[in-house]
Amino acid sequence: MKKIVLIFTGWIIIIATVFLSFYNRSITEYHKIDPITGEEYGEMGFYTDWTKMAWYLAGVTVVYCVTCFVVLHLRKKKSATLDEAKKK
Repeated sequence: MKKIVLIFTGWIIIIATVFLSFYNRSITEYHKIDPITGEEYGEMGFYTDWTKMAWYLAGVTVVYCVTCFVVLHLRKKKSATLDEAKKK
């Protein structure tokens, strides 16, 4: 149970980090410049690329899950090896 809480807490921290990095990026001003005339056009304001953020979150989640699985599997294997060594 303690491992699950630690894994979930780590995942929440990673999600918050990705969200805040995209939020800080969205604070920058968004404008379009015409390549021929050099004039600005379009909306002025703030934007966040939600699709890109969702892909980053999906990728980070997959990497985090695989890492946690590998670490837990290796620990289980290591403890089984230690138990066998103690029996001998």
